Amino acid sequence: MASSFPVKFGSAIASCAFAASVSTAAAAATQPVSAQAGALPVRGTIAVPRKVMKAAAVSAFTTLYSFDGGLDGASPSGELLEDLRGNIYGATQSGGASGVGVVYKYHNGVLTTLHSFSGADGASPAGGLLNSIGNLDLGGNIYGVTSGGGAKNYGVVYAVNGSTGAFKLLHTFSGGLGGGTPYGRLILFKDGNLYGTTSVGGGYNVGAIFRLTPSGAYSIVACFNGRTGSTPIGGLSASLNGFNVNGALFGVTSTGGAYGGGTVFAVTPQGQLTNIHSFNPATEGSAPSAALIPDDKGNLYGTTTSGGSGSAGTIFEISTAGKFATLYSFPTDPVTMLNPNGSFPLARLASFLNGKLYGSTAFGGSTATSGGTIFEFANGTFTLLHTFSGGADGSTPTGQVLLSPDGNIYGTASTGGVYSYGTLFALPFTR
Repeated sequence: MASSFPVKFGSAIASCAFAASVSTAAAAATQPVSAQAGALPVRGTIAVPRKVMKAAAVSAFTTLYSFDGGLDGASPSGELLEDLRGNIYGATQSGGASGVGVVYKYHNGVLTTLHSFSGADGASPAGGLLNSIGNLDLGGNIYGVTSGGGAKNYGVVYAVNGSTGAFKLLHTFSGGLGGGTPYGRLILFKDGNLYGTTSVGGGYNVGAIFRLTPSGAYSIVACFNGRTGSTPIGGLSASLNGFNVNGALFGVTSTGGAYGGGTVFAVTPQGQLTNIHSFNPATEGSAPSAALIPDDKGNLYGTTTSGGSGSAGTIFEISTAGKFATLYSFPTDPVTMLNPNGSFPLARLASFLNGKLYGSTAFGGSTATSGGTIFEFANGTFTLLHTFSGGADGSTPTGQVLLSPDGNIYGTASTGGVYSYGTLFALPFTR
């Protein structure tokens, strides 16, 4: 059955109609994929001593694992997840039994493939993994999206058990009004529902915001129309005032808005969508592509992948009321035209109790062959933590770094490593 969700576009109200009482995929997905037709799950331990190192507190940058492009996957990306036992969970965009990506678990030098996507159950997992309390898994299901695959090839929402690898298909995107091709990580909001973004589809075919309830009911909450932004690639974030979660979710679009450079938006579960800032590419950067990270004072932090004074991207701060400030512009050397601190910060920033921001750039570095950077930013000071060589340490990090209580920063590089299919790495940070 369908219902209409009003969406506020400035002073105008538009209808963004798409809802289903129960997701068609969820009804058929009550068993692990191994019991469903067309599924090709791969579970088991891949422990190859010649290409792994034991995970421990590190004193310097350490390559923990090099993906070989086979059953362990290729091109790791998205946000990582850590549990109380020190297991790290992630996903790769390709590789696996069918070549379209896997969900994996890593611990002490052993990488276990929890699920290998077949295409029918999704392809190219994106955004990263989520459970009920963000980057800490207490032993239940882990949730994620794929940008492709499924019955309509517009992606899926899935759940996988971090211990057993049992897999459930929760929703298959249909495109059109129902949205499709999600890239951003899901968020579990305070109302108990999962929310996310699609980069295409919706009433104007430039992206939408969706909701998935615990019972499997899927609906479109709001649709972008260009003025409110277009092409949301990052996921959604809550904002905080102390320990209180505000009533709206926030995110960015990579295009659209008043200047075409993207927007920061707020959306309520009731469907009110508001453009709170339009990026001016000439002065503020453009094409923000990652979810925002909140502090406890009602501010949000993010990056743009291009623009700024160095034309290589920026770090910015914005309040929930729309007060905007550019905090840092990645520089370009006027002589060499290199970006010594990196360029194209594609991943979401991360923060810890020390008040510092940590992030990565997908490209740039001190030499022409550099493959991205890891950095720290605090109180206006930028500190370069690592420059990727493109060799054994990897290249092109595109996922958010994970700040672990063990004192390590964990992350993935989507290419490079011993086999050129990406790496899992660790480096220390000051807690």
